[in-house]
Amino acid sequence: MNEDGSAVLDLPSTGLAAKAVELAVRVGSAATASHSIRSLLFARLLAEHQGMRVGADYESGLLLYACVLYGIGFSAEAVGGNGSKWTVQTSRPSYSPTTACPPPR
Repeated sequence: MNEDGSAVLDLPSTGLAAKAVELAVRVGSAATASHSIRSLLFARLLAEHQGMRVGADYESGLLLYACVLYGIGFSAEAVGGNGSKWTVQTSRPSYSPTTACPPPR
């Protein structure tokens, strides 16, 4: 149980959190949304194990949004119709495959 009375496995109950999960389903798939939720739950369990507290050390809603955005980053809409996508390798952004739009400098 967290200090705010919520259980570690409870999902954020804000309207924005619900919209984030809906976005994951619409842009990605039900599997993408499920993966995002599992990522959130794992991160919260790890945070609890490390003695971190929701609301004091991290915000559960922000963590959910990060998990959803990361998950939909691999969706077809995020990748683009031609299969190209932005990736980060080490600290240098790259763009692949070669397209008419060069990467930022």
